[in-house]
Amino acid sequence: PAPGLSSGDAMAAVEEIVKQLPKGVGYSWTGLSYEERLSGSQAPALYALSLLVVFL
Repeated sequence: PAPGLSSGDAMAAVEEIVKQLPKGVGYSWTGLSYEERLSGSQAPALYALSLLVVFL
């Protein structure tokens, strides 16, 4: 990514560009980008679980 931007910002920009491509053209994340997308959806559950453990 460019200075001052995160990899998440770069991934969001790619997703916006892909929306403009013709139908049938797609993309998939691999490597670290794939792992970043997976971990992003798990973050709220992990925070809730950690709060539960702290207060038990």
